[in-house]
Amino acid sequence: MAPVLPEQIETDRLILRKPQLEDAAEIYSGFASVAEATKYMSWPRHTSIKVTEEVVSGWLKQWQGPTGGALLITDAATGSILGSTGIDLENPLVGST
Repeated sequence: MAPVLPEQIETDRLILRKPQLEDAAEIYSGFASVAEATKYMSWPRHTSIKVTEEVVSGWLKQWQGPTGGALLITDAATGSILGSTGIDLENPLVGST
């Protein structure tokens, strides 16, 4: 049986949650298109909102499988998107972010 992964994880200050297509504009303007923010990322800076929309669509497809997917890091008080991370379960005993 595949593990059930949480679509949201909450702390007092942060909420990690499954992305939605509607998040693309805030992701793009907040960090994905910002050279300084993406300088040390493993992925290139997004050059258009269309790129970000395609990435978010890919993240949502990951959630259709049993191994996890991307999570947005949001401020619990404001709901603002601060960044992204993810859950990737290689098997029921081994996972990575």
